[in-house]
Amino acid sequence: MSSSTVERKEKIPVSTILKVLIAPALLFVIDSPIGDKYLFNYGQTIAVVLATLGFIFYYNKSPKRIKKFMLIGTIVGFSGEYIFSILLGMYHYRFDNIPLWLFVGHSLIFVVVLKLIRNPYVSLYEIVITKWLFYFALVYSFICLFWKNDWFGFLSSIVFFIILFYAKKSRLFILIMFSIVVYLEEVGTLTGTWSWPKIAFGVFEWIPSGNPPVGIVIFYLLFTVTVLGIYLNVLHPKVRDRYNRLKV
Repeated sequence: MSSSTVERKEKIPVSTILKVLIAPALLFVIDSPIGDKYLFNYGQTIAVVLATLGFIFYYNKSPKRIKKFMLIGTIVGFSGEYIFSILLGMYHYRFDNIPLWLFVGHSLIFVVVLKLIRNPYVSLYEIVITKWLFYFALVYSFICLFWKNDWFGFLSSIVFFIILFYAKKSRLFILIMFSIVVYLEEVGTLTGTWSWPKIAFGVFEWIPSGNPPVGIVIFYLLFTVTVLGIYLNVLHPKVRDRYNRLKV
């Protein structure tokens, strides 16, 4: 095996990928009927403690700018959950509440995606990874449409691909976010931690929905845009102005 091959393998963000696959799945199992069965009905409480510890860990390791993103994300994420879950009834958590671990959950996803796109291995193979993640998003969207009759998710996917078309410089970020959200939604609904109604918002009978719908990553992108908007327009308008000058 050549030294170059070894170096490339060392650059693969294995630990980050494993954390994305294992940590949320464990959290969702704990905050589920399965977890309650073995944890004396304290599953959700334990999940909140674990998620908070994870947030503190990443917060302490992050640079100042990322810390601000994470703090803004706690407010934006929880506000979004209240609007979409409680007010609009788009989906429902198992106790019809908003689990407190969601205060930090969205911020952690955001940080993980940022960490992945900055990984040297991912940067080296950005074009290839972007291409295959695009194929995955496209195929998965059609599979959900025909397998689950997921018209709500498919219509959301159309919006997603339109965003992807215009966001040329952010395609890798968006596609990694799509893949992570798909995984989290599948695990979360499979464990019974939350569920989606059979029709969009539980109201529109003419728009069947999967459990979960495939394209709801667009709402995570809305979270990202809101966090960045608050950071640039409220906290650091000078950074925004400098960025706008560079574009000109």
